[in-house]
Amino acid sequence: MLILKIIKGILHRIIGFLSDNFDLLLSLNIAFVIIVAALMLAVALNDEEKRSVIKGYVNDVFLIIIISIEAVLIMLMGHVYWKNYKQPVQAFVYPRDIIDNTFWAPAKYSIFYVNGGVLRSISINGNNERTLFTAKDIIKEFNFSPNGKKLIVGTKKEIYLLDLDTNKSILVDSLTDEIDSHELKGTFSSIQWSPDSEKFCYEAARWSQYSSQDNFYVYNLVNGQKIGLKSPNRRITSLHWDIDGENLYYMQYESKDTMLYSYPYEIKVYRMKFDETEAEFIASIPSDKSRIPFESLRFRDVKLAVAQRGKSFSRVKSLGVIKSNNGRIVGIDDSDHLFFIRNRWFRERLFKIPRVLAPDRDPRYQYLGGDLTIEQMAWIQNSPFVVIDDKQEGLLLLDPYKKKIGYIGVQDADFMGWYDQ
Repeated sequence: MLILKIIKGILHRIIGFLSDNFDLLLSLNIAFVIIVAALMLAVALNDEEKRSVIKGYVNDVFLIIIISIEAVLIMLMGHVYWKNYKQPVQAFVYPRDIIDNTFWAPAKYSIFYVNGGVLRSISINGNNERTLFTAKDIIKEFNFSPNGKKLIVGTKKEIYLLDLDTNKSILVDSLTDEIDSHELKGTFSSIQWSPDSEKFCYEAARWSQYSSQDNFYVYNLVNGQKIGLKSPNRRITSLHWDIDGENLYYMQYESKDTMLYSYPYEIKVYRMKFDETEAEFIASIPSDKSRIPFESLRFRDVKLAVAQRGKSFSRVKSLGVIKSNNGRIVGIDDSDHLFFIRNRWFRERLFKIPRVLAPDRDPRYQYLGGDLTIEQMAWIQNSPFVVIDDKQEGLLLLDPYKKKIGYIGVQDADFMGWYDQ
């Protein structure tokens, strides 16, 4: 038994080495074949006697080389298939083998998480937990400024601005007095920071069973002023800052009859000026797709800032394949295994994720015996770590390179996020 364990361990190490260095080994194999062929050709061209000898065997040699290459490729293909789909998962049982702490992780990365109406932060090693903000209502989202110094905290009826250096907050806007009734309802949404972190815009929506009203506002952090924006004809659906943070633009997309026009869409562009009450019409741009025409706008000296993703977090959770900045991938396969793709050739199955029955649904109608316990995963940018939100185990930290996972120390988090520079 001991000998079998030793042999099995050696085989696992060999397979791991092949997996980690597959590209290098394949390149060396091809280079070796090319060098051998070049040497044979050089000898055949420079030596008359040897050329006559080689000539009789050249066909056999090349046949052997071709057969060898094919055999190597077939074995590699078989190895890739076995490694990706058939290799037994390592002896790691989730959640039994989760480490009690994450002291092995550096303290420089912090997680912001919400529990009800409380916003807290904690280092990924489980230390330095702080309460940053407490709201009167349930927090539904928070948004980092591009420079990472400010944080917008939004509830259903209020918007707050939080200074992360001083931990002081101010109330930006409120719908509490307006919608404290069963007839009138409202909420805030569409929060967007300007690239210079000095302004942000947001939408205030109010509605009842008889009518609805949607207004966009811009809040200036420098002077504390709130400015309302007006649309010339239609409701504003979304706003886009320019790269200087001086103007806002919005688009109206109109479908065209392709029997009459050579393009399916016409995009009307408007500029929203803060010192004027009405929007300014900029251009009408024909387009093949209903998306922002960045190139056409640049020719008109309109340079829009690309919406910064990764700085806004809400209760809407998504679970799927996630990709790091350096191209590494973590995801969940069809057999509920958490897998890690270190390079483009191989994926490693780390452990199997359990399922639990949802208490609000009949067991007969629950897919595959219930829902996965993992609700959300996300890479901490510029790090080798993945944060996992598990409905039973709380926040976990995964190092897929070292195959380690541990408890951060947060049991109940509605949603999480962090500043991505």
